[in-house]
Amino acid sequence: MPADIYRLTTKAVTVSRSFAVVIDSDRKPDRPNLNATKSRVKLEVEREGGFCWITEGREIENYLPRQVIESVASDVAGVTIQEDKREQILNPEKVNKADFARKAVSIKSDEWPLDLKKMMTELVTRIRAAR
Repeated sequence: MPADIYRLTTKAVTVSRSFAVVIDSDRKPDRPNLNATKSRVKLEVEREGGFCWITEGREIENYLPRQVIESVASDVAGVTIQEDKREQILNPEKVNKADFARKAVSIKSDEWPLDLKKMMTELVTRIRAAR
């Protein structure tokens, strides 16, 4: 991001070149393209040497393995089993995300949905290189 964004009074703050940004794509079945703001953020982050991960699915929750979602859905109201990676899994008006997360992390799975393995590998590689 441009240094002038990070001004405190009259001094510019230096931003590390080793940074990552994760953004929900917010894509929907009827709107599969990224909006202009997300595309601009990705371009600016990458221009500054950072890693920008925009989710392949609609939200970060779309990376959960289907078996995890199915298991939690039986205990938590407002959880939808997705048929499309651009569908919303958690109804924000019905689901307490913290409760959902506590249940989801207790379920073991070896599945790597969507581009999760690729993106995690890239993130880990960048973290190791930054040390």
